[in-house]
Amino acid sequence: MAEQIVLAGLGRFGAIVASGLSKAGYDVLAVDRRPEPVKEFAESVSMALRGEATSFALWNELPIKDAKIGIVAFSSNVEANILTALVFRKLGIKRIIAKSDSELHTELLHAIGIESVVEPVRDSAERIIHTLGTRMLDYLEVSGEFGIARIEAGDILHRVSLRKLYEDRKVTILALHREGRIILQPTDNEQLRVGDIFIAAGKDSDLRRLPGVTGPAGGGGGGN
Repeated sequence: MAEQIVLAGLGRFGAIVASGLSKAGYDVLAVDRRPEPVKEFAESVSMALRGEATSFALWNELPIKDAKIGIVAFSSNVEANILTALVFRKLGIKRIIAKSDSELHTELLHAIGIESVVEPVRDSAERIIHTLGTRMLDYLEVSGEFGIARIEAGDILHRVSLRKLYEDRKVTILALHREGRIILQPTDNEQLRVGDIFIAAGKDSDLRRLPGVTGPAGGGGGGN
């Protein structure tokens, strides 16, 4: 069963996130107060409907009991953005990602307990799409299907050599962060350890296919 994600706002930013997550195989339920984007996404996400994202009653009536991730993808209305994040918390959604347009807005979101805040000036919708549901801590698109990711090594990668990662997945490890020290240009014989943070370069599909990478890492609703 695909992991369910609820998303508030189908503006430019929200549309990119909704489309990307849907193509990545997530079960996306999106809400926007405007009829145009709801109609546009009716066929491309699991469910798109018109409504106020700040309405607890609206969300509570939807089939989202399995949703563990909620994304507030609009930020032009700060009050509605924060209210929607609070509604998601009240619904019991464990991980909430909220878009912010300023440092003060970000501070307000942090103040109500929202740890994952995206400021589009520095972050991109594509970064969310690539890292969500994985052990990728960060991602940088280089060109087309190729990128560089910062990844936390889990149990399944313990004692796996860098040579094997390249031979099996065509992924190159550029650096390791281990126990407070940085290992630049590690040798092919170097073996990963649980808890290592490594910088890997390769095709997006190959990065996501690394063993243990895909899986948990440790008026509103409209506009941009």
